Amino acid sequence: MKTLFKALICMTLTLLSQNSLALEFPPMSESHREGGLHVVVVPDNSLPYVTLTFVVPVGSLQDPEGKEGLAMATAELLSYGTGDLNQKGVAEIIDGYGGQFGAWADHEVFGVSGSIPTIEPEARDGFLKLYLDLITRPSLTEESLNKFKQNYLGKLRAVLDDNKAIANLGSDRFGLAGHPMGRPVMGNVKSIQAITTQDVRDYHRRYVSPQHGWLLVGGNVTPDQIKALLDAHSGVQSWESDEDRMCMEAFDAQGWCAAFCVDGDCVSNNRLGMKAPIQQEKLRVLLLDKDEPGLNQVQFRVGFPLRRLIGSPDWFEYRLGVHTLGGGFVARINQVLRVQQGLTYGAYVQSDYQM
Repeated sequence: MKTLFKALICMTLTLLSQNSLALEFPPMSESHREGGLHVVVVPDNSLPYVTLTFVVPVGSLQDPEGKEGLAMATAELLSYGTGDLNQKGVAEIIDGYGGQFGAWADHEVFGVSGSIPTIEPEARDGFLKLYLDLITRPSLTEESLNKFKQNYLGKLRAVLDDNKAIANLGSDRFGLAGHPMGRPVMGNVKSIQAITTQDVRDYHRRYVSPQHGWLLVGGNVTPDQIKALLDAHSGVQSWESDEDRMCMEAFDAQGWCAAFCVDGDCVSNNRLGMKAPIQQEKLRVLLLDKDEPGLNQVQFRVGFPLRRLIGSPDWFEYRLGVHTLGGGFVARINQVLRVQQGLTYGAYVQSDYQM
């Protein structure tokens, strides 16, 4: 994760320098708490605003077979309540503070983001406390899970009416069939229904851990303020002092946990030792026909098993190359096929990397 964080900074500096923009990056404070949490603070007083991101380098690759979508469901449920607050109460407080909160999971990363204006110190401090509450001691109740399932299963079924989503899902499942990266982060109707409250609580305790987590903070705040906030937060104290949860003693060169242990029960890190996708010798074609004569657009996907895991030696070069070729409207492939030749509404190159 340290390699990734520094790579992102280098990429930002490189892109800005290519556009002749002067940038003086502010000093960065990095600390390692006794409970294992890495804290990086980048003070910047140019705007009355602070942004936080908590990440652990583990995601849906740890979802049990038949319960795909567990990591994503756990992330979604963080905002459904903490302590005496339910989902509505959490949302009202965040809106009242003028803040933003979100959590997500992908194949390799579980993350929680938050941001708040700092003009009113009381609102800032209240939001930061709630942000840490939602990470360290979410309610994760059966009622919340049932509500999430009801809403989310409706979204999954709605995918059948979204041609773009069908094409994306089809290309991932077809191109990476049999490989861990081909398993759906979002799960499916059957796997989401199979997830239990205990599954969600176990995932949170085992993987959303300070021992391999990073808290990245930037904006109108000082390292001392963040340290004082963490030191005084009772949820953080309990979270960091859980002696029955640990990473395997040995860490590899990248700093990843070899296994995640709770109460003596250890689960191997599925990311480590994962083999590259099999290169196909022949071109394979998948046709998804909705049989709707009224459709006037066709979704094309051309896929290659070239994914790069975070921490791979050539991850940065790969990420930069993908972005330059097709990462946005001004990227090369869209400029040629849409702007210059008018052959399509849009053409993009995407890959399963993390930012």
